[in-house]
Formats: sequence, structure tokens, C-alpha cells
Amino acid sequence: MAGAAREALQRSGFFTFTDGAQDAKVIEGLVDLNQAYRYGGPRPLVDHIGIAAAEFATVENGVMEDWGGYPVIVSSRHLKMASFKFNCTLGDICVPSVPPEGLVLDRISVFSADVVRLWRILERHGGLVKLSNGPQELHSVVRELEIYYADHPSETVRVFLARKFVRVQGLLWRLQLTTASYPGFEGDPYRALLESSEALGLSREG
Repeated sequence: MAGAAREALQRSGFFTFTDGAQDAKVIEGLVDLNQAYRYGGPRPLVDHIGIAAAEFATVENGVMEDWGGYPVIVSSRHLKMASFKFNCTLGDICVPSVPPEGLVLDRISVFSADVVRLWRILERHGGLVKLSNGPQELHSVVRELEIYYADHPSETVRVFLARKFVRVQGLLWRLQLTTASYPGFEGDPYRALLESSEALGLSREG
């Protein structure tokens, strides 16, 4: 399964991994392998870090004044950022991995504010159990998040919304859950991406 999530992202046309970022060995070189085995081994961790790197690249492109369109380019720079700020194996400080049903929101998004936003929305709908009802529930959370963003006065937020990058982040959150085999999200990563991109009204034309 190692590399399956990154391969799915590349096949989707929404992302392209360049500058060595497509090589699993490059990511493995950023991982403390001794600690990684506490999290199920380096293979799933490689995919999680790759998805996190794509989220860094998404937000970066979403706030740029000029955006060249898809695919969003994910480089080794984004991998280093993801490994440093998303990968918990860099030190003996995180608790060991929990079963998939215990997955917490800070494993979904790189960004703490998004973690809080997701939690607040889910809290109003019964908590994390809402997610276990399947991807359609995640899609509804993403749409609700867009509604809240729409009231924000910042031009940066308006541009981010216009590019539908909140929904692109939703794709990545779906992929993180799928890679973790979270209840209700098991299955093929590429099929998961296609399903969510259609449900969220995304196309590579922007």
C-alpha cells in the first residue's frame, strides 16, 4: 500500500509530485524508523506524510495572487514541512498509534485552525461518530465549512473559496481517513478521490 495515496493524488490530476517528492525513499529518509514502528510501520506513515505535504501545497497555492491551475505541485520542500510538522515520529513525545476508530482530527489536517473548525462543526452534529457514517458526512462538513468562510471579510479567504480549495482540502482529508482505514472510509484511495471530487463538484479545470 506504500505510495498508494500519492499515486492516487497524481492520477487524479489535481496534484503532481516533483523534485523527488514522488519517491517513497525520499520520505522514508525523513522518518525516524525506530519510532515509525509504533505507528504501524513506515509504509502507512509515508502515505500520510505525502498527503500532508499536498495539503501544505494546497494552502500555499490557494493564497497566492497568481495561480496557474491544476495540478498543484507538491515538492520535496512540502515533504520536509510535512515531515517536520505533521509526522509525530520525530521524537518520543507522541502516544502510540490508536486503533482506526480512535483516530482524532489532528491526524486529518496539518493545520490546527482547521482541526478546531472541523471539531466544532462535528460537535454540533453528534461528534466524531458522524464521520463513521461515511464520506457523505465529511462532504457535508466541508460544505458547512465553506458557508462559514463565506462570511469572512478577508480577500485572501474569498480567493481561497473561489478556487474551491476548501473542497480540495476535503479531498485530502478523505484520503487521510481512507489511508488510515477509518470506519466508513475503507477502500481504494483512487476511487475515494474520484468519488469525493464528484460529490464536492470539483474538476481539474478549477
